Amino acid sequence: MDIMPQSPVEACFLILGAGIGVCYGFDGWTASKKDEKFAGATRLANLKYAVLGLFGVLITKFLKKYGITAETDRLFLFYLMGLFPAAVTTIALMTVYIARKYASLRWGHTGKFLPPGFDPVLTYLFFGFRRYTVEADAAWKVAKQTETDRSRTFDAGFLRKYEEQLSSAIAAVGSAQDVPASKEFVAKIILKCIQAVVTAYYPETDGLKVNANYMVAYPKDKRPDGLNDRLKFADADISIYGHFLVIEGYADAEDGDDIILPVIDENQTDWEDRVLPGAPRAFLKRTTDVISDTGQISFPPKIPDETKAKIKDFLQRKSFRSFASISILHGSDRLGVVNIESNRGYVFGNSEQDKVNVDNSLRPFCYLLGFVIKA
Repeated sequence: MDIMPQSPVEACFLILGAGIGVCYGFDGWTASKKDEKFAGATRLANLKYAVLGLFGVLITKFLKKYGITAETDRLFLFYLMGLFPAAVTTIALMTVYIARKYASLRWGHTGKFLPPGFDPVLTYLFFGFRRYTVEADAAWKVAKQTETDRSRTFDAGFLRKYEEQLSSAIAAVGSAQDVPASKEFVAKIILKCIQAVVTAYYPETDGLKVNANYMVAYPKDKRPDGLNDRLKFADADISIYGHFLVIEGYADAEDGDDIILPVIDENQTDWEDRVLPGAPRAFLKRTTDVISDTGQISFPPKIPDETKAKIKDFLQRKSFRSFASISILHGSDRLGVVNIESNRGYVFGNSEQDKVNVDNSLRPFCYLLGFVIKA
């Protein structure tokens, strides 16, 4: 059978099928209702228009009166050859476009606040493009409003307190250049400033208690004193570790620990899947690692179950319920980590914008600690 149109009528049915296929790929002809359920989805209902096009084949017997002849089976074939490829191609391209658009959007701050019940791809597939457009606009407005509600701006009160604390930290570091002062003393002042800044960011939270400590990194060829007694959560073979993080000081030492944490060597196979969460991960990746709930920690896949159990047991016995670890850098050198602990969950806030705000606020203090450690 020749699959190329042999007459204008056959070509018309091919074009007709393609046109209906494209229209069906978007919506069809009936717009979905606001409260429409999946059981009666518009996409399914609009199939009748595509099927009705088949009845056009039946009119060919009336065309014979005017001297136009065409085989019914060939018209049926060309109609389907236009309909299905056009519909499938349109739906596939639109699905890929929408999926890619929202996949990239969710990486942004606002995208993370999209309503959990909104699925753009399924909305388009089941209800059509017009329904998707309406719901996408509504979801975007909700996301923007949610981000605004859940994130805080730096109001005048916070900025004033922040300026005071940063000035105090800078003055402490500056005075140490002129008058000999112990690193521990200057570091404690900076930690107190960090403690005050985080507390000031959440002035409405009653009973909030924040503490801070800093850890200094020792390379494996310069192991710290008391390593065997103070080392926690380590493998029996400590040669796999490239650094050891030692707590050197607290803002408030009453509930403090005197522990050492191991940091997997970057030359080890799959080190990213074996690094401990919190301070070791923040140090190794030169970033901030936030644990919003110590009861719900997500461990890298290759942390042994025994180690996970020890970490969970350790945290259950602590008064803090969340913490964040920020790497201490001095130029390109990694020197250690600052840990901020809170007796409430979500020490850096519920939203991504909160995390960015607090992290950016504390970075200057971490840089100052870098000067102190390096001195």
